[in-house]
Amino acid sequence: MCRQLGGVLGVLLICATMAQAAAIDVTTSVDDPYVDGKYQINIGETHTLSVFGQLKGAAASSGNGIFGWDVDLRVGDTGVLGLLTDTVDRSGWTNNAATSSDGTPMAWGLDAIYDTGENDTELGVGGQVRLFSIDFTGVSVGESTLAIEPDITIGTDFATWMGNTGGDYSNASVLITVVPEPASLSLLGTGFLVLLWLWRRRFK
Repeated sequence: MCRQLGGVLGVLLICATMAQAAAIDVTTSVDDPYVDGKYQINIGETHTLSVFGQLKGAAASSGNGIFGWDVDLRVGDTGVLGLLTDTVDRSGWTNNAATSSDGTPMAWGLDAIYDTGENDTELGVGGQVRLFSIDFTGVSVGESTLAIEPDITIGTDFATWMGNTGGDYSNASVLITVVPEPASLSLLGTGFLVLLWLWRRRFK
């Protein structure tokens, strides 16, 4: 049976009484085009990750928009990518201090980013709605994922106006490759040519 959750948002959201299929597709995108089939950025560059939700299947009916959501953002390798945690943007949602959060910084990413759409029953019905966006930067050369995962700080990861719950996260992760700055590569190439010239001059 459902139990009442602590906090204002916990009281507002409906706790699921039985298991059901995920009602919301969760997807992500990055403001940088694919290079060779993957996202590629330079060290020190800043880019934006956007996270979206959309009702699917039988849940995608008028008046059954996303009422509330609660997710985590996990960085696969924090030595490669860094989150700019003060750039979380939840515009379009209620942003009520009692029922929303930009998340809590953790060693692995951001814990419990959540908000509600208390006055709009169509959010995510018939099209994607942005949940939030956040900036990130390339820290060192390598690869890392940015993955959205369910959180249950408020009782469930998603709740709709008609009581559907649960997100589908199969398309909620992106792989980012961080490469050296072009100037650094050019400098390395120049250094190699100089060493080659010195080597050849020595043995003439």
